Amino acid sequence: NRGESRLVSLVGAPGVGKTRLVHELSRRALERGFVVLRGQCQSYGNIPPFQPFLETLADAVELADPSQPGAAGHVIERVLALDPGLSPHLPVYVYLLGLDHAAHPLSAELRGQSLRRAVIRALGDILIAHARRHPLLVIVEDWHWADEASDALYRDLARATEGQPIMGLLTYRSEQLSDNRRPLSHRLLNLSHFDEAGTAGLLSELLHSEQLPAGLASHVHAAASSGMGCGWRP
Repeated sequence: NRGESRLVSLVGAPGVGKTRLVHELSRRALERGFVVLRGQCQSYGNIPPFQPFLETLADAVELADPSQPGAAGHVIERVLALDPGLSPHLPVYVYLLGLDHAAHPLSAELRGQSLRRAVIRALGDILIAHARRHPLLVIVEDWHWADEASDALYRDLARATEGQPIMGLLTYRSEQLSDNRRPLSHRLLNLSHFDEAGTAGLLSELLHSEQLPAGLASHVHAAASSGMGCGWRP
């Protein structure tokens, strides 16, 4: 509401409800006029450089399938429609998305740290361009799979967009964190499973009943804590 950037980390065990909470946050943000960009870290396969940011960039330029003919042209068209001032960054966007375009080749001078700086500027500017039109929510799930270089790049990107109406949300599995790996955030949200009393309260609200069938809350709590489905019958 104050038009300032914020970075929130959402931490919890598998099955605790991170994905559901992210879904609800996305839905409510869209209802309030936000642009929502999504991404997800990979834990396997041949992971390309800057991988955690690639899906977010593809979302920002509305690129559903990079393998389709004319994908590079689509990216250029969408970037220029968003903000013609992003034109100098076109070679970086095309490169990051694994595309080629004869009119926008990546300079041979962009290697190592110079490429990293160009990526930060290019990603920061396209996020700011979106944020000038609407508040922006950027969600990247499974950030626990991101490497230290991605952590550092994200910090730099947060600094580059400071003061803009942009909120970043990263999700982590709690068991993947340690003293050497802490969440990136201005605000940290730790999710945990309900205890039995909390489960009973939620069931009462969902069922619109203060009097629950005997054993229901206990059974649902046990099933939810174990990650197994509920087979309760009255």
